[in-house]
Amino acid sequence: MRCGACNAENREDRRFCAACGAPLPFPCPACGFANDPGDGFCGGCGRGLLGAGAAHEMPAERRPVSILFADLAGYSALAQRADPEDVHALLARFFAVADDIVLRFGGRIDKHMGDNVMALFGAPVAHGDDPRRAVGAALAIHAAMPALAAETGHDLKVHIGIAVGDVLASGLGSAAHSSYTVIGNAVNLAARLMELAPPGETRVSAEIAAAVAGHCQVTPLGRQAVKGIGAEVEIFRVAEAAPVEGQDARDIVGRRAEIAQIAGLLAACRQAMTGLCLLIRGVPGIGKSRLLEEALRQAGVLGYRPALVRILDFGAGRERDPMCQLARALLDLVLLDLAPAASALTPLQLALIRDLADRPLAAEEQQLVAAMDHAARAGLRVEALAALLAGLAAPVPLLLAVEDIHWADAGVLDLLAVLTERVAGLPVVIVLTSRLDPDPIDAAWRARLHDGRIVTIDLAPMTEAEALEMSRQIAADLDAFARQCVVRAEGNPLFLEQLLRSRLTGEADDLPASLRNVVLARLDQLPESERLALQAASVLGQHFDAADLALLLERPAFDPAPMLRRQLLRPVAGGYLFAHALVHHGIYSTLTRERRRALHNRAAGLFAERDPVLHAEHLDRAEAAGAALAYARAAENEAARYHLDLAKRLAARGLELAQDDAELVRLGLVAGRCHLDIGEALPAQAAFGRALAAAMAPLDRCLALIGLAASDRQLGNLEAALANLAMAEPVARQADDASLLAEISYLRGNLHFAVGAADSCLQAHEMALAAARRAGATEWLARAESGLGDANYMLGRYAEAEGHFSASVATAEAAGHLRIICVNRCMIGNCHVFACRFDEALQHVALAQEAAARIGDRFGEMFGLECRAFILMAAHRWAEAAAPAEAAMQRAAAIGARRFESITAAILARARLEAGERDAALALSARALELAEATGIGFAGAIIESIRAGILGPGADGRAAVDRGERLLLATSMAHNHIFFRTFAIDWAIAAGDWPLVGQHAESLAAFTASRPSAYTDIVIERARLFSRFGRDATAAAAREALAALAVRTGELGFALRFPA
Repeated sequence: MRCGACNAENREDRRFCAACGAPLPFPCPACGFANDPGDGFCGGCGRGLLGAGAAHEMPAERRPVSILFADLAGYSALAQRADPEDVHALLARFFAVADDIVLRFGGRIDKHMGDNVMALFGAPVAHGDDPRRAVGAALAIHAAMPALAAETGHDLKVHIGIAVGDVLASGLGSAAHSSYTVIGNAVNLAARLMELAPPGETRVSAEIAAAVAGHCQVTPLGRQAVKGIGAEVEIFRVAEAAPVEGQDARDIVGRRAEIAQIAGLLAACRQAMTGLCLLIRGVPGIGKSRLLEEALRQAGVLGYRPALVRILDFGAGRERDPMCQLARALLDLVLLDLAPAASALTPLQLALIRDLADRPLAAEEQQLVAAMDHAARAGLRVEALAALLAGLAAPVPLLLAVEDIHWADAGVLDLLAVLTERVAGLPVVIVLTSRLDPDPIDAAWRARLHDGRIVTIDLAPMTEAEALEMSRQIAADLDAFARQCVVRAEGNPLFLEQLLRSRLTGEADDLPASLRNVVLARLDQLPESERLALQAASVLGQHFDAADLALLLERPAFDPAPMLRRQLLRPVAGGYLFAHALVHHGIYSTLTRERRRALHNRAAGLFAERDPVLHAEHLDRAEAAGAALAYARAAENEAARYHLDLAKRLAARGLELAQDDAELVRLGLVAGRCHLDIGEALPAQAAFGRALAAAMAPLDRCLALIGLAASDRQLGNLEAALANLAMAEPVARQADDASLLAEISYLRGNLHFAVGAADSCLQAHEMALAAARRAGATEWLARAESGLGDANYMLGRYAEAEGHFSASVATAEAAGHLRIICVNRCMIGNCHVFACRFDEALQHVALAQEAAARIGDRFGEMFGLECRAFILMAAHRWAEAAAPAEAAMQRAAAIGARRFESITAAILARARLEAGERDAALALSARALELAEATGIGFAGAIIESIRAGILGPGADGRAAVDRGERLLLATSMAHNHIFFRTFAIDWAIAAGDWPLVGQHAESLAAFTASRPSAYTDIVIERARLFSRFGRDATAAAAREALAALAVRTGELGFALRFPA
């Protein structure tokens, strides 16, 4: 089938021309007459064409389109005074000229309205640079008016408006008439810009101006109110199709290896007086032109004379023909100082080159050229150019740069093959740039070379460091937006630049129209069936499986070969991946809302049984009613697999979509559990509160109340937690739900632990264990064992506590309850402290920390750091304790665990004192006490006061802190409070030289631990008694010797207590 716009031959199955993108005619099934795509009825027999490719059957798409409106200035006045036949003839000529220019630049005539031409660039076929094409067409229309005015005898000027925007492109009409057109705000804006343009000028939108900056003169005219457009619009004037000097003069970023390779080739060719062809290949936007510029710069430094040819795919005109450009560039070198090069040419060769360059010919030269047939003339022109190139290279090396040879025709490619062969023995480097698809330098082209050499550089994406460097050149400040652009661009320089500049054009929250146009230009090269397949694939995500796509398309197979060849896809393990995230985004954005919903709904059915997450996400994008509950199922499934961050995100999205109370309750409960398990108590509290507010069923309310209690426990709101459990328990008993009763008793026991109520703690956890056994619930069996460990730990029965913690770990490991393991391993470590097995304790904690990090347990990670700091505090290894204490304090603050923030702040305070930072120590200890008072002073208040005493010093303030700690002990039976208060109070008394008080604290600790002794407390008591004797009589040899022996023994244990020098 032959294209009416460019005369190229096309396959019968194509809808658009492979050479220029123009819509192709289609035959009437009845009579074979060639009809245009917009025709509703056959031009040969009058038959309706609605079933034979009429425009309204073309699939509707969303796409960025550049829209041009042009009309004749003063047409109304002309129409009033001129004869209608003359006006008709004038309009016919105007439309002929304007339409021809639009088609030549790759556009499509949408309609004629009066004297107005509406043209589309980017629909139904995109070219990747449609804004530039639209502006080029506008400037060409202006340039054509003087000749048309002379022809018609009227003073003719046009005013033009151009805007780009997201439109719906489709067939529109009825059974009687249908035509392809676009609908969107950009259409209205382009028409209004045309109205604002004075005769002979063009007005464009900001997006168009940004796309053509550096290719023509762009003048900002400020923001103006435009009729029919809500907000003021920034308007620009464009003129003169000539680049602005100095535009885009940024240094090249990265490409060090490629630049070094080019430099080496240039130097070697110059030295050896040999030539070659260098091919720079890459996908659109990867930086081929910038590397070519660098090659030209380096060649100039090395003394090469440059000649540059740019091959254009549209609007070339005679003077931009590649052959003409090359002839002109070589003749310019002759005119510089290389005139002798031309003397070796025959008169015919020189005439052919001058003719190619569109230079005036003498009469005899014209006769020579005219006498030859076309084939002979073409062959001799190639020989003439090769001869001139050889003559020019004799005195100085040359670099011939030919850009974008993927647009080259067969004649130009033949010429390049001949030149590559001829320069093998000359100091000439030919540098070509090309896309990978189509790659014109194929095996057949290379097979023509015998002596000629070709070196190929395939450009890869920029590294992250290079992309950041480029961002600094464009945006100066690497703010969050710029860094996000770097991530999205995935190393493509063009994509990165357009994303960065999108903030200037108000497109920062979406994919800029310029990038979507580049993507669609590649998509529009595909046959219709493959194009539809790729759009459907975009619904499945950036990575998809061919079998899934085949099911989605309801086809037996999917052939990815054309997409792979055009580098729209690349194969990966398990399927295919869109070559770039922005390619995926750009293709997905073409789908209309109706088609997108239908495809996502169909995709949801594919994944309903095998992937709950994808099932939910597709229902969400299909805007289906069941999406919220699908998210609930997916979140529950992921939470059960300990993928808590994902489960949390799924539940959060479900809550955004939830419409009824049942959805709110189910999603609120799963979201709250995820937040709790990660250690995010505040969001958990909010989620459970939302569930409670929506819950109507008693059991739902019970679950929400238990969740609130667990959240309050982590936040230190102990009274509120106990109150919520009190409301939940009757419901659980009424339902005789042993599992819920086990959870309630377990939480109650933990709350008693937090306030130091040892007997109540022990009783609650015994009830939890009994209920868990009745329910056969391994999770609550493990937790109840853990709770019994806490109760015994509180009572100072550390061997029994370690047994329960070990039983908890064993039960949890057998059942796969990883989150329970982390905390209980830490507690095993804490129990080892009292056997003075500090290093073994730290090893247990390290294992727990690794496990917590592996499953994303934020509370477990914090608790591991807190336990490490606690163990080192107990060992008096303050320098080592500083880092984990500070990290634990920060993490506790981040998740709202203020009780743990309090004790770690106290440990860090003492570490700062040991480092000589007393002011910091005072501030931290004050903060620790403040938090303890807010979250329950009974948990560690006495310990904090004894640490504060050491920071305050041996004076009255320190003594007052010790006295306050002593009073706090009266209200708590928690063993660690008694043990560590006495330990640090003994240290304070030794520093103060109060030897009676040292002895008094030793005897108090001995009395407290008489029925539950430990290696740790035995050492603390022995040291205190020895210090008390030594302090009263420094000459007591026995006390000194005993202290020295104890110092050796504690040192071997890693217990860094202080002893006399």
